[in-house]
Amino acid sequence: MRIVFLVFTSVIFFSSCATVPLQDSGKMVQYLKQFPPNDSPSNYKELQTLSCSKGKNFRRPGENIISCQNELRNKSADLGADLFIVQHEQIGTPGKHACPNCITIVGTAYKKKK
Repeated sequence: MRIVFLVFTSVIFFSSCATVPLQDSGKMVQYLKQFPPNDSPSNYKELQTLSCSKGKNFRRPGENIISCQNELRNKSADLGADLFIVQHEQIGTPGKHACPNCITIVGTAYKKKK
């Protein structure tokens, strides 16, 4: 019984540390801080605002950022988007219950107009 508990606890612990994998469809979505300089926002249709928050885990901030970026690209791909533009990115939270590895990213998924 004790071994089953340890195995179960280990699986839960290590799965909470896993990075969100980037799906093949997510690889097709550009992840940018602004529209490409040689392209116009008017060439895109806004699909949806998306957000991701990670942290309060045993990962470094950089790993949580990559995990959020992958999650947002995957979600954007599920919507049929070609592009994800970051509107807000916060790394860490200050205050009494500070979380130095907490990440929040908010942005919008866009699809190129035909």
